[in-house]
Amino acid sequence: MEMVTSLPLINYKRLVVAGILAAVVLLACQLALIGSLSSTIMAARDAAHLPAFVPRPVLSILELLSTSYLIVWLYAAIRPRFGPGIGTAVRSGLAVWFCLGVIVTIHMISDNFGFPASIIMLIAAGMLPAVVLSSIAGAWAYRE
Repeated sequence: MEMVTSLPLINYKRLVVAGILAAVVLLACQLALIGSLSSTIMAARDAAHLPAFVPRPVLSILELLSTSYLIVWLYAAIRPRFGPGIGTAVRSGLAVWFCLGVIVTIHMISDNFGFPASIIMLIAAGMLPAVVLSSIAGAWAYRE
């Protein structure tokens, strides 16, 4: 018979703290990305005759926190297999970016949401370092 070893449990208190730190980093990176591309994005919105942008702060905060929590939760979940550190954090960030960024980008391009594919891909590419940095920050704060 094979002996079953128990895996360490996730420290949910630290997960919340790490998720908040990851959210702050992700927000800062998103603001920098949007700020650097704002004129391009607004020109594309005007060219596509899209309605005026209406901010949805509650939805934006919910999205930011859930994405950050997912990033850190995945880090905590794969940490026993890959070990603590930057390498595992990068894996976690890449996995979340692929699932949330690449797949959504492919969907938006294929369904023609009004933006040129080049801008959608530019935003997705810009989000890669944002998600990875967020994951590294969350991993730094997480302890078992």
